[in-house]
Amino acid sequence: MDTYIKTTGTGTDKAEFELVKTEFTTTPSYRISSAPIPFYYRITAYGMFGALTSPSTEVASPYFAAQAPIPIYHYTKEHPASLMPFLVWHSIPNAVLYEVELLSAPPEQEGGIALSTKYHLTSTRDVFTNGWQADLRKFSSHKTIYWRVRALGLKQEPIGEFFCR
Repeated sequence: MDTYIKTTGTGTDKAEFELVKTEFTTTPSYRISSAPIPFYYRITAYGMFGALTSPSTEVASPYFAAQAPIPIYHYTKEHPASLMPFLVWHSIPNAVLYEVELLSAPPEQEGGIALSTKYHLTSTRDVFTNGWQADLRKFSSHKTIYWRVRALGLKQEPIGEFFCR
């Protein structure tokens, strides 16, 4: 399993991908990184005397093929968020900014591109990276706060949907 990152293509060699690491496994599955940067993979089958196949074409990490950002941190009843939690998700290709919505209950519709009309507390489009530190102090009277995020393009148009879990 070869792991690559995509290059800018502006260097002297202009290679599209740069090798990050090579690993071998004898199991029929491989756990890929959930790092918040897009990795690409090439798979080669090996036998006792060397490679049995040519390397596959690059396969993008499924975290970045998603139509909605996928959260990285998960707060639970056992490990609840503070009133200033970090909300972090996998970035979406071609996203220029993100819109985060805070809700008093799960949204009426999973996914979608519209803000909740019934449970909306607040939202922001001032998020230019794949994470945001929310200030929940003014919502401390709520037992549970829900959040969701969606990617936006250059003209603040939705790229995919809000994540749903």
